[in-house]
Amino acid sequence: MKALDYAFLSTGNITKEGLPESEERYGGYIDRYLLFKDAKLKDLFENLYNEVYVAGYYRGLIRSKNMIDLDFEATKEFFYRLGIEIED
Repeated sequence: MKALDYAFLSTGNITKEGLPESEERYGGYIDRYLLFKDAKLKDLFENLYNEVYVAGYYRGLIRSKNMIDLDFEATKEFFYRLGIEIED
């Protein structure tokens, strides 16, 4: 979520005080401020949100190193497509 905050702030259309206050609001902010024109990119975000944030963080369901590695690579691809480089 911190990387998304950075992406929102980099658009210049939102201030630090205007960042989403809850996880549920991130989806609307993504539509409004990052302007996904690529449906595959939006689907990738929704998949990552469900796998990494919900299943991994909230429920602790992701324990396989292979799954973590795959999710990390998908996350890097997502931010690369937004123009944000993520280092290993």
